[in-house]
Amino acid sequence: MIGIEEGLLVNSISDTFDRIAHIATKQGHIIFRHGDVPSDPDSDETWKFRDLKSLHALAVQKLLREMTMLAERLGLNGIVQETAELASRSTELADISQDEEGDGFHSTSATQLRPVFDSMETLFKGRRSTGIGVLETILENSSRIVQGSGIIPKSESEVRNEVLKVLEFAFLDVKKEVSVPKTFKSYKPDIGVSSLMAAAEYKFITSRQGLLKAMDEVYTDLKGYSGSPDWRTFYAVFYQTEQFAHHREIENELRLLPDYSNWKPIVVVGPGQRRQRNKSKQISKDLKE
Repeated sequence: MIGIEEGLLVNSISDTFDRIAHIATKQGHIIFRHGDVPSDPDSDETWKFRDLKSLHALAVQKLLREMTMLAERLGLNGIVQETAELASRSTELADISQDEEGDGFHSTSATQLRPVFDSMETLFKGRRSTGIGVLETILENSSRIVQGSGIIPKSESEVRNEVLKVLEFAFLDVKKEVSVPKTFKSYKPDIGVSSLMAAAEYKFITSRQGLLKAMDEVYTDLKGYSGSPDWRTFYAVFYQTEQFAHHREIENELRLLPDYSNWKPIVVVGPGQRRQRNKSKQISKDLKE
């Protein structure tokens, strides 16, 4: 199973490749100015180049370490051996080469490792996409799942709980009310699958007014969930007891929001009814009026 750790490793490796490219470019600028690697021990450029070379080597070591960890998690033993062989050539880790066009410099180690990582990233994304597809299919069938359970839900938690029972067969790490911590408060989506970095928020809608309220809540959720490093994909499941709005209407409305790119609305119609208000409280309210 693809877990959240694999996703974090993929992101970290990508960032390290960018950092190495930046360092190699700085090394290249010094070589370009001097025509070769500076060797004068009293020159500031010599010390600067040595510092850059040390940073370059450390970054490549980090890259090798994380690529080995990712390969082990993905079961790619051949890549584990390949990274181990390159790591043994420690004196060559910080070498740089000039581009064939002569326009710039690049890290020799990173150039060798990039195709290997690209293959691992493709495999990771393929497995994750398969999982996302399963998750979306289950969410899109929320109404059928509720119908099959035989209950008449009166709240979003009742719908969520029935869907959660099905998700538990597909994902070992699915949880309800996962936490998305922010500076001043924590937001809690109804369902989260950490291995997919995906979460779902249910909205139980029994009237047109309830739909408008649900839309306002999603606007708040969009802001609250944005920027989370642990959760990248979000679903807003609009569970309607009648067809108060079609998928295209809701999607067009949400598309106007700035933080919408990581969100996907799912609109379904299923059994349910509004929770009845306490009659004694309503009579007391009427008497006071």
